Amino acid sequence: MCGTPAYAAPEIVAAARRGSGGGVDSGGPQYGPEADCWSLGVVAFTLLAGHPPFYADTDAALYGAIAAGRADWGDPIWGEVSEGGKNFVRALLTVDPASRLTAAGALEHPWLAERDAGLESRPSGALAFRRASSLAAGRARA
Repeated sequence: MCGTPAYAAPEIVAAARRGSGGGVDSGGPQYGPEADCWSLGVVAFTLLAGHPPFYADTDAALYGAIAAGRADWGDPIWGEVSEGGKNFVRALLTVDPASRLTAAGALEHPWLAERDAGLESRPSGALAFRRASSLAAGRARA
């Protein structure tokens, strides 16, 4: 498997565990836009929470969390995020690719489609930005 493990969709993890490889040039199973939508969910989660949804000390544990869809929703920041925002991320981080929010569905999702001029001034946005800045600076939460 290539790429950043924390962004891998469950179907990619499952293929890697089976040893069937995958990816564009491997001759293994090809992955469609559903896997990209999962990765978008990882990015959205990270932007909102200030840390990635899946974390583990070993790759095997990380892949197990991804395969089971066990994202870290325990951070108090999620109390500051609207139900629409949480729904958007959960719909992208759906383990079953056939049930996962599509790219077109993401663009049409009410939370993403909202045009809230005051969004950037909300406390959760500022807190998430500070957390993401710390993560980028290598001071990720323990």
